[in-house]
Amino acid sequence: GLCWGLAAVHYPTWVNRYGPTDKRTLWMAGINAMLLTGIVSGYVIGGLARATGIATWETLYLLEALLMFSCGLLGSRFDPDVVRVEQSEEAAGAKEDAKEKQSGDQKSFIPKELRALGGSGLFLCTLAAGCFQSGSVGFMLYFITQALGAVFHWSPRSIYIAVSLVITVGPIGGILSGAAYLNRVGGYQNYRKANGMTAVCAILSLLCGCCLPFAGGSPLLYGMANLGLLLFGAAPTAAINGIAVSCVPEAKHFASATQFAMQNLAK
Repeated sequence: GLCWGLAAVHYPTWVNRYGPTDKRTLWMAGINAMLLTGIVSGYVIGGLARATGIATWETLYLLEALLMFSCGLLGSRFDPDVVRVEQSEEAAGAKEDAKEKQSGDQKSFIPKELRALGGSGLFLCTLAAGCFQSGSVGFMLYFITQALGAVFHWSPRSIYIAVSLVITVGPIGGILSGAAYLNRVGGYQNYRKANGMTAVCAILSLLCGCCLPFAGGSPLLYGMANLGLLLFGAAPTAAINGIAVSCVPEAKHFASATQFAMQNLAK
């Protein structure tokens, strides 16, 4: 997890730098969708291995290590110019201006990038939205597993199937559909549209969550409410991550790391 986290903060900044303007939002969504696809695959494979005994957890970890090593080996063959995330001329100019303004200031132990992020209201609001989104979606993915067993008395096999379908259709479908809509209205670079979509999705997700207590003993109603909460909750993912790494250009890597760390803490 630690070694993966060292590289994970680079991906959103790379997409923001090299992604085509008319497809950048879709690329950002693709990264997050593939992350959830890996989680679903691991959940299904782990469940099958536990149910059938075809593999131990040591074997599965070894398989994952080999796959990650292969990806790392292939990644090392890329041209450095393709991997390196350099600042644009505009961002570099902004950074130089900031340096001139701070030339007379007393040095601080807090990196100037973090101070820049702390002074951006847009980044702080986006960070809060990302924490709320990740916390609520992560909690529901855990809670639905417990509820299906404790409330509806489903078998472990049925729970594995149901949760896999819910994750596939809900969060993954939400990420891709939200990005597809946002891409048509200018992408996450259109901050007004992106923030508006985030607010609407938050309200719809909240309404779906309010329906859960009224599901009673109906697994269908409970599943539909959960599906809606996860779908609308995940829809603004590309918008949130995209705004976070682009709103303060001179601190994009710090922004990506802060967003990633806070989202995982919220989960």
